[in-house]
Amino acid sequence: MRLFLAISAWCWSWITIRLFIWPYNYSGITWIPRLNANSWYRLTDIKYRIKFWLLPFFYIYSHLVNIVVIINYVVNKTDDFYFIFVFIIHNLKIFWWPAFFELQSSWLKTFVVIVCILLLKLFITFFHIDFTLILNFFDLIIISWLLIINWYCWKIIKTPVINIEYRPRSSRTLEV
Repeated sequence: MRLFLAISAWCWSWITIRLFIWPYNYSGITWIPRLNANSWYRLTDIKYRIKFWLLPFFYIYSHLVNIVVIINYVVNKTDDFYFIFVFIIHNLKIFWWPAFFELQSSWLKTFVVIVCILLLKLFITFFHIDFTLILNFFDLIIISWLLIINWYCWKIIKTPVINIEYRPRSSRTLEV
């Protein structure tokens, strides 16, 4: 029963937060970061950027780690205190990924969210050690990398490059 409750709460939070980011757009529930050549992430010069083709794998891994950790806490009946932190991390991650990559929130707000994710993840990883430690460690690396990217965008870049100005072609003058 506890596992069913955790899975249904996970699904409910996923759907609710996604509909909060994209109201009246049900396709946002299945959003995965697929960044084409016209996306701001590819057009903006970001230092230490994650390769665009790796982002969907990091995204899926990050959420799978949360699912494994939630199921681990439910099956092992660990302290509810940690379970609440894991659920908060999960909800913040659901919000952060599309809010940052689809520019649904300001970079300051997404920076604050990812700092909270990192601090809570550090707390969970180092004060509740179990078999998910390796999974959490790699997730911490990904979150730290994304934190650096988010900080760089917020402090250095300030505004993303949404589109590149079109320059009409002109013929060259030939000098003989």
